[in-house]
Amino acid sequence: MKFQGKRVLIVEDDSLIAFDTGNTLEQALGADVTLRRFDLGELSDLLKNGYADLMMIELCADQEDRLDLVRIASMAGTSVVIGTVCDEDRNGVRGYEHIPVIVKPYDPARLVQIVKAELGPCAPGSCLSERMPA
Repeated sequence: MKFQGKRVLIVEDDSLIAFDTGNTLEQALGADVTLRRFDLGELSDLLKNGYADLMMIELCADQEDRLDLVRIASMAGTSVVIGTVCDEDRNGVRGYEHIPVIVKPYDPARLVQIVKAELGPCAPGSCLSERMPA
């Protein structure tokens, strides 16, 4: 299933990871991928104006400004996938347990599976994640 016309916004500070992630999603899904560094004002405006169907954001739970962006995306109806290196977030980010989490380094097949599920027919935040059983 291809996702032409679906817009994916990747918020990642590491340019190489952003490029690799974007390339993987473009090749596998045919999605229109935009890469951005974190800038709360710019990204808030993009999301509030319906810029993206899905935002993938690099996040650790203690980054309150990034959590603000997750809230804004959710309120705008944008699906969210959280990418992290933080082991404490592997089971979900407190208060956002419904949002799928993928742990770095990203397995390309798993990345595509999670994004497909979030862009596909099921409700945002209800499909797949790497959360481990308690």
